[in-house]
Amino acid sequence: MSTPGLMLYISPLSQPARAIILLAKSLDLQYTEEDINFLKGEHKSEEYLKIHPFGTVPAVRDEDLTIIESCTALRYIASKYDTSGKWYPSDLKARARVDEFLDWHHTTLRKHAVGYFLGVVGPKLHDSEADTAKINEHKEEMKKVDANIVRYFLNGRSFVAGDHMTIADLIAVCELEQPMCAYMTFSQPIMDYIERVKAQIGPDYEQVTEKIRSFTKSMMNK
Repeated sequence: MSTPGLMLYISPLSQPARAIILLAKSLDLQYTEEDINFLKGEHKSEEYLKIHPFGTVPAVRDEDLTIIESCTALRYIASKYDTSGKWYPSDLKARARVDEFLDWHHTTLRKHAVGYFLGVVGPKLHDSEADTAKINEHKEEMKKVDANIVRYFLNGRSFVAGDHMTIADLIAVCELEQPMCAYMTFSQPIMDYIERVKAQIGPDYEQVTEKIRSFTKSMMNK
């Protein structure tokens, strides 16, 4: 689909940025992509702060509109460009399931997946000592997250909103991938869920996640 005004400011190391890229690829959108290297501090550059005043990644610009919140960007892209009405469901009950998961994940899945990942990888990146107690705390919380996704958000369904993928599944699997790269393990139902999402996305998934996997592997081998 021709979308000449769509610009994605992303980093492949960012979970929500990967979700946005996967959505854009799944919709076969034509877009311009700018890689913001936050390891080099590019997210705090004067140029990027004009786009995203809070200096985080990702950001999306569509013609004269700039969106700096990733879940809002996913909703917007799906609403505007997905003619099937599946990625952000037109059915209100299915959409409520998607919104419910996206609202929930910020202070649960994302909080503890990021906390664990930074706790493990950060000290290796900065040659500092890891806080084992804090890492273990995030691991224990992620066990609860695992159980809650299986029991409530999936509840016997293939995907969060039913029998087809939505933007909620993109966010979920991108967030789960991050701590997995740093050797976190999940229950078999979660692993099966991840494989279902990967199978639906196809080769784009491995391509989009290759950099986070290779980066984390290099850090874990230090």
